[in-house]
Amino acid sequence: MKRFLHFTVFMLLIVTALPYETFAQGEFINGTIDVVVSSYGRLRLYDLATEQVKHIERISPLIGGATDQVFDYQNDVDAEVTPYLVDAPTLSTYEIAGSLNNYYSYVAPDYRVDLNVYGWNEVPYFIVKYTVTNNEQAELNAYLGFELITAIDGVYGGEIVTYDANNKILLESRDGTDTKLGFKMLSHDFTTIKNVEYVDEYWLDEAQLYGWLTAGTIDETYTSTAGPLTVIGCGSTPLAPAASTAFYFAVAFAASVDAITTALADAETIYGTLTSVEEIAGVPVEYNVSQNYPNPFNPTTKINFSIPQSEYVNLKVYNVIGQEVATLVNKELNAGNYSVDFNAENLSSGIYMYTINAGSYTITKKMMLVK
Repeated sequence: MKRFLHFTVFMLLIVTALPYETFAQGEFINGTIDVVVSSYGRLRLYDLATEQVKHIERISPLIGGATDQVFDYQNDVDAEVTPYLVDAPTLSTYEIAGSLNNYYSYVAPDYRVDLNVYGWNEVPYFIVKYTVTNNEQAELNAYLGFELITAIDGVYGGEIVTYDANNKILLESRDGTDTKLGFKMLSHDFTTIKNVEYVDEYWLDEAQLYGWLTAGTIDETYTSTAGPLTVIGCGSTPLAPAASTAFYFAVAFAASVDAITTALADAETIYGTLTSVEEIAGVPVEYNVSQNYPNPFNPTTKINFSIPQSEYVNLKVYNVIGQEVATLVNKELNAGNYSVDFNAENLSSGIYMYTINAGSYTITKKMMLVK
């Protein structure tokens, strides 16, 4: 029934070109754009300059588990915590939060996806965070990504999708218009960009969805006829039971490629304030990773580290059999001293290892969670 309702609403929106979302659960209007997240986690974008014309029909998480098992909006998603506008956000001016599960289908893969959408006043961009938790009893190799259906200027068809490899930006416009959309991964790189023509009930073939998500190739240019479906992948990570991982991306809306590029550069700068990495005063002269404190801990602890030069830093936590349970840092950092918070609320008591990789420097240390 849910699939039928989703499809019916989708077709009605195409036919009638409704100017405004009427089924919203979480929404913010920042003076430039209007961002709406429905009860099942469907994200839409409207702009205010054209009387709230819709430009994005749907952004939704797409998480692979096995070759014929994909957590997706149409087949699986139900609301665990209905998306809502946070009353007093601490990381941004506006925040929409919620949690999704697979209780609509109860079919593997059994993930929970926590979503956060961050916005700021008078800017043409927002940032999306998806936190994926493995609710299975066995390890899953989680392929991370999302699906994208656009409706630039409220119209379907004629979209041109290109990938700017120099700036790592996915761009979309509609032939004959200046309106642009831009998408940039913040915590990961694009590993897959797959564009196909939208067809009814494409989601019923989960093996096909899985193949698109895990293709490992990037379509550099695509011109649609009736309207594109774009599948984005940003790699995979093994998740032990109850383990989580997160990925971030930014979405921008503007009238030129230059404006999109500038907006996404600003979003990338702000992204650093959303993660749990806090810079500490001082100039380091060598690589160093301190023992976490407190240790033992329950359920939060801090990990401090120093890097003497700019490096791409990766900090992960593993259980005693080597399964990854969390990614704490995965981005470029300037030379400096840093502190990272680790929350193990969803993990069981035991010994865990944290490993940091920064350039050629690698070190692993133990910590103990006691509940």
